[in-house]
Amino acid sequence: MIKALIIDDEELSRRLLKQLLIKFFPHDVEVVGMADSAESAREFLVENQPDVLFLDIEMPGEDGFDFLRSVEHRDFAVVFVTAYDQYALRAFKASAADYILKPVDFDDLQVAVKKVMSLQPGKRAQTENYQSRISAVLENIKAPEQKLRKLAVPSRDKVLLVDVTNIVYFKADDNYAKMYQTNGEELTVSKSLKECEDLFSDSDFIRIHKSYLINLHHVKAYVRADTGGGSVELTNSTSVEVSRRLRATFLKRMHDFAIETK
Repeated sequence: MIKALIIDDEELSRRLLKQLLIKFFPHDVEVVGMADSAESAREFLVENQPDVLFLDIEMPGEDGFDFLRSVEHRDFAVVFVTAYDQYALRAFKASAADYILKPVDFDDLQVAVKKVMSLQPGKRAQTENYQSRISAVLENIKAPEQKLRKLAVPSRDKVLLVDVTNIVYFKADDNYAKMYQTNGEELTVSKSLKECEDLFSDSDFIRIHKSYLINLHHVKAYVRADTGGGSVELTNSTSVEVSRRLRATFLKRMHDFAIETK
């Protein structure tokens, strides 16, 4: 069994990854610690020797790469877990075992765990050759045309894998977003509405207001208004506002969507 340390400044992201590892790899991975910053991770490493770090990149103050440079003796594997794909080559240079994009997909996580388990103790941070390392780092970056199919969302005692087709809309909730499903369930996602918008940029979701991101498959009707941008009626009987600024973009996208789905 390999011992894992999760390093991420977002509590929900840490909790989600821990629950995924516990649920799907109970006999392979033991989560021995979680850290919310580079500093707290270094403190953990003083008295503990994990086999793998699941490491976020963009963190306040000191990012994941800075943290790795600060660790004098590295006898552990590193799996970067990030919402951004532009750091892949830097991850390769940092001898990463793997590179996973958020939201964490089970298949990607399974590949990463297998890679870490295949490394020999004491040699986890070493590379075999240039081509194999590039393949390891870049393998889990989704192709631009690939649409997200499932979203992993942590709850109090489990991880929910939500089918994207069942998501009706997202609503901004401070630095997070509320997700509303066809079954009436409401869940909090550990991402801002802007991050959700970016995540679904290649799917049939569209931002219609500073507070709303909707699934076009669940639009029943657009209601005009004398002032403002009007509103949208959704399949879950919810009515959400369309901003005047985004109305034209929304109507054009709805027109194109109707043609695409004929």
